[in-house]
Amino acid sequence: MSPIRGRRNFEALCKMQECQVHKKGCYHSAKYLESLERSERTGAVDNLLPPGISLSELNTCFDKWNKYHNPTLCAALIRALDLPRDINRSRTHILKINIEARTDPEVHDAGKYFHVVDAEVLDAAVARTLPGWAVPMEELDTLRADSEQKGWGAFIGVALQCPALGLVFATFTSISQRDIKYFKLRALPDWKDRLISDVEKGRRRSVLDNT
Repeated sequence: MSPIRGRRNFEALCKMQECQVHKKGCYHSAKYLESLERSERTGAVDNLLPPGISLSELNTCFDKWNKYHNPTLCAALIRALDLPRDINRSRTHILKINIEARTDPEVHDAGKYFHVVDAEVLDAAVARTLPGWAVPMEELDTLRADSEQKGWGAFIGVALQCPALGLVFATFTSISQRDIKYFKLRALPDWKDRLISDVEKGRRRSVLDNT
């Protein structure tokens, strides 16, 4: 992804790349939805659901929450992996975020559907050995190679873990060293605290926000 002028163009390009990723992931998304349908029919995760909500409803809430917080998660991802210091860490590390559905009865804001319980940066080699991680990590490698071939730069994604929904890889985007320099993105050591606070308050943070 080459340097471009203006916040709007930067975010538009990210959305275009996410659309390409979505097209490549449609088959796997369908498989994931099939697994959710099986779990819902059998009641396999009923004990993990918030009161009064079905698994399909929870998944719909997650989709809305993830879409709302896409820039927030991207901002955390770039800083968590410390890409402003070393963009090659996009290959060697991945951000895992543990989330839980909120049970506040008054919450109707998509940005507040989930809490961030914790977040940590994992070594990619270690992540590949975790149960259920091998296949999505391989897919991430494939998408990364495709992004680099197209000249978009480093390809990054967040691994989201929810008790009822399981492991979901989401919030994909590409970024280059030139983007980091052009938009003056810098490391933020308190990225985790900012992420937890932003999500708790339903605040959508721009990728370009260094404050």
